[in-house]
Amino acid sequence: MPANIKQHYVPRSILKSFAFNGKRVYFLRKTEFDMPIRSENVESICKENGYYRFDIEREDNSIRRIDYDLEVFQQIDNDIAPVIRKIIEDGTITNLEIEEKKTLVRYTVYQYLRVPPIRNIANSILSDEEEAKKAHAEALINPEFVFSSLEDILRNLKLDTIKPIVGDEFLISDAAVLLDPTGEGIYFPISPDICLVYYHPNYGIANSIDSICINELQFLAATQFVIAKSELVLDKIKKSQHKKHIQNVLRNSENNSYWKCILDKKSFEKCFLEQNRNNILDPLKEEYDKMLIYFMGSDEQPK
Repeated sequence: MPANIKQHYVPRSILKSFAFNGKRVYFLRKTEFDMPIRSENVESICKENGYYRFDIEREDNSIRRIDYDLEVFQQIDNDIAPVIRKIIEDGTITNLEIEEKKTLVRYTVYQYLRVPPIRNIANSILSDEEEAKKAHAEALINPEFVFSSLEDILRNLKLDTIKPIVGDEFLISDAAVLLDPTGEGIYFPISPDICLVYYHPNYGIANSIDSICINELQFLAATQFVIAKSELVLDKIKKSQHKKHIQNVLRNSENNSYWKCILDKKSFEKCFLEQNRNNILDPLKEEYDKMLIYFMGSDEQPK
C-alpha cells in the first residue's frame, strides 16, 4: 500500500446515506474556529492518513507494516452495505433475516470501537500516541474483546428504528454510535430519516429521546466531523437553536437519565457514575466498579 493512504473511520457506505446528491455532504469541524459549514465529497471526510496503520520492528531490525483495517473492517464494511440499504429502502428492520440482524449487531460494535473518540481514551491512559494506536488495534483485532462484551450487550437488547420529529432530520458524526451503559437507548443514525435504537426490554421504544437530542449528542460526542444532508440542520446545531427544546427535555423527562446528564454537558465519567449500579448493564458493571474505586481513591473528581 502507498505510504500516504487515507483510511476511513466512518465508512463511505454510511456517509453516502447522508449525501445530498449521492456524493457530497455538508459538514462542520468542531476543531475549526467558528465551525464554518462546507460541503465535501464523502471520499474526503472522516478519514486520516494511516489511521489504521502501524509499524512493528522485527528481530532483524526490518519493519513490518500492518494495515489492520483490511483484516478487521474490509469484510464487515462490505457485508453491512446491503443491510443498511435494505433498512433505508424498507424504512424498518422488520424484514431483516436473522443473519442480517447479526451482521448489523457486529457492525454496530465495530463502528462504536473504530473511531477517534475511542482512540482518544487510549491516548489519555497511555500518554503515548503510538502505544495508544497499537492498543486500539489490538482491541479491534482481538475477537474475544469485541464479541464477549459489547456484542453480547446488543444481542440482549431489543432493536428498532425511530424517525425524526416533523421538520427535522438526523445527522451523524465521527462518533456515530452513541452507547448508553444503562440500555435505555443506544443510538446509531444510518440516514437522515432513520436512526437505529437498541434498548433494554425493561424500557419501551416510546422511551427514546427525539432527533433533536440525538443530533445534539452526536455533536457533543464528535471529535471533529459532524455531517448532515442539510446545511440548515448543522446551522441550528452550531447556533444552539434547540437550546430551549433540550432544556424542556432535561426538565420534563423522567427517563433517559444518562443521556440527560450528557446533554447537561457533564463528562462521560460523571454521568456513568451518577447512574444507579442496578441500572448498569451487567457486562459494564465491572467497569463501573473500577471507575468508582479509582475516583474514590483519587483527589481527581469526574467533571
